[in-house]
Amino acid sequence: MVQKQTIQKRLIVFFAYVKYQGITEHFCNMALAVGKYTDILVVYDKKIEANNKYINVLQENNIECVDILELRHVIVTRFKSTPLLFHCQGFVHLKLAKKHSRSIDKIMISLHCFRQALWYGKFVAILTYSLFFRTVDMWHILCHKNREDYFWFRNIPANTSVFPLGVEELFMTKTMESCMVKDLEGGEITDIPERVNIVYIAQFQPWKRHRFLLQSLMPILKGNTHLYLLGEGPTLGKVMGLAKEFGIRDHVTFTGKVDRKTVHYILSHATLAVTVSNSETFGWCLLEPFCMDVPIVTTNVGIANSIIHDFYNGFILNPNCTEEQFLEKTKMAMKYLRDIDNSEIKHLYLWDTFGRTTVRCYDSMYEVESYT
Repeated sequence: MVQKQTIQKRLIVFFAYVKYQGITEHFCNMALAVGKYTDILVVYDKKIEANNKYINVLQENNIECVDILELRHVIVTRFKSTPLLFHCQGFVHLKLAKKHSRSIDKIMISLHCFRQALWYGKFVAILTYSLFFRTVDMWHILCHKNREDYFWFRNIPANTSVFPLGVEELFMTKTMESCMVKDLEGGEITDIPERVNIVYIAQFQPWKRHRFLLQSLMPILKGNTHLYLLGEGPTLGKVMGLAKEFGIRDHVTFTGKVDRKTVHYILSHATLAVTVSNSETFGWCLLEPFCMDVPIVTTNVGIANSIIHDFYNGFILNPNCTEEQFLEKTKMAMKYLRDIDNSEIKHLYLWDTFGRTTVRCYDSMYEVESYT
């Protein structure tokens, strides 16, 4: 059993919800990982919480949860003289942390949703940094590329830390255990292990470029080769229509939103994983196949250049690459990349590693203070 390494006289106020979704699986995993190594108080929003699934999971692991509307009262009555460290998951949380924090407190922000590729990205970076640079004690960026993208307008500040999020241990090994996979417009698919499978895990959003992917892979989506598009989103119906229009619908499976075990099962039988998005702030669509030793062909987004090495475990292309260039790299990967072994570094991406790294980041904020 892992012993909790409690930071003396300090508590982490850990924001763990999305504005319109409540606590997500990934935020729950983040909180559990950090909560193994220090005392945290998870903040959620009761008004938007669809059910108490993740709250129950956190409480079962002895992590206290408090509604955002009760946070002020909790701070005043229980932690009046205790220094707090507010860990925010974006600028909505940062505004709340600024409102509730005192002079004895510190604030750290993890940038999950900054998308440099959108036309207004550069202006967002300037505006948010200008508004909050005096408020934030530590900027946590998920990968080096995103740190460079966010701080495009100035030298990178010293109070930044770059380290990745985690992945479930489930994705560290392949499985032969069967799992039901259905197409949204068809029945159950029973011959997945016998197919040549290309997998793309992505929400159906414009910047995920599903049209580009379909047009790129059209020449090879025939015979026993199939493309699996996992996820849901506003452009799903349009992309399904495009697959029919291009004459490849029988070779494209739309699974909708599926649980992690289904993702794991599909990746266990994947020949190749692909990513064609213009922007990824991190990229579980890359990390999950990487940890399962699946070769990857991807645009240079998110964590790609930290884990993908050309001709070894995949190929990285410029986001502005042509359909022909993407198809060429896809063919090369399917032909030449076999028996991939990423075991040397994939342990770095476990949630437990994230928890220990995060707590070291918390500590560093106070170590710097002690020398000044």
